[in-house]
Amino acid sequence: MTSTLTRLIALGLGALALGGTARADFFVGDPVADGWTAAGNSQLLGGYIRGTADFNFDMYRRNYTVLSGDALSSLWSVGDTVYGMGGVIANPGSNANLTGSVRIVSKYAAAVAPGFMASTTLTPPGNGLGNFSAGDGGVGSVLISTAIGAITQGGAGALTTPQFRFQQVSPFGTDGTALAATVARFAYTVELVGANYLLKSWEVLLNVSLLPNVGGSPSYADDWDQALQRGTKKFTDGLNAGPVPPPAARFRRSALPGDGDGDGGPDAVATPLPPTVLAFAAGAAVLGFGRALRRRVGG
Repeated sequence: MTSTLTRLIALGLGALALGGTARADFFVGDPVADGWTAAGNSQLLGGYIRGTADFNFDMYRRNYTVLSGDALSSLWSVGDTVYGMGGVIANPGSNANLTGSVRIVSKYAAAVAPGFMASTTLTPPGNGLGNFSAGDGGVGSVLISTAIGAITQGGAGALTTPQFRFQQVSPFGTDGTALAATVARFAYTVELVGANYLLKSWEVLLNVSLLPNVGGSPSYADDWDQALQRGTKKFTDGLNAGPVPPPAARFRRSALPGDGDGDGGPDAVATPLPPTVLAFAAGAAVLGFGRALRRRVGG
C-alpha cells in the first residue's frame, strides 16, 4: 500500500505543478470530446460581441504545454506553449447563414489594452469590440482564419494548417503582419444537415512560443474573439472568456482607494499569495488526500 500511496501522491503533486495546462493526447476537432473548458455562448449577453449573422455557437478554450510523445510533439518542440480556441454549433439545422462557405476566424487578444469586449446589447449589430484590423485586440494579438470553402467532409478530423495567419503590430490597427504556417493548426467536425455536410465543431491551436516579439503577445488570461463568417461577409463575433483567476494563479484581495470598476466602492487588486502559503496549501492538500486514501484502503 505504501508504494501505491507514494505513486498517487507524486501524481497529485504533478497535477499541482501543471498549473492548468493539459496533456495533448489527441485532437478530433471537437472541444467537448477533447475535454476543453467552456467559455461562453455567442448569442448570450456577455458572450455576444457584434455581427448580424446570428451564428449560435458555444465557445471553448484550452492551454497546452507540448510534452514528449504527445499529439503535438511531432509538430512543435517540447516545452512550447499552445493556446486552443474552439466552438460547437448550438443550433444545427436552424441557421440559414451556416453554409458550406463558412469561415472559422479566431482572434487571440494580447495582454494590452483595449482588448476584445462583449456588447452591452443583444440587438444586432451589437456594440462590442471585436475588430482585429482596428487594433481592438492590442499590439501582438493574432488572427487565425480558414478560407471560404475550406470546411469539407473529406477534411474533417485532421489537424490542418489554416490559410490565414496575421499578427497585429500597430496600436492604431492594421491588417497585421503575416505569420509563418508553422504557428497554427486547426481541426473540425461536420454533420449532415439536409443534403449537405456543414460545420459542427472546431479547434484552433496557436503556438505562442513561435510568435515574434512585437511588443505584446496573446495571454491565456485574456478574453479572445471567436467568429464565424459566411461567404457573403455576414458574421458573428463571440467573446471567448478568459479564466478568472488566470491558470496557475492563487490570489487574495486587498482593498485600495479608487473605483475604476464602477461598482460604487473601493477597487480590489489581485496580489499573489506568498510562496510559503502556496507550499503549505499544496502540502495540506496532498496530506489530506493520503489520509482519505488510507481510510478508503482500510475499509
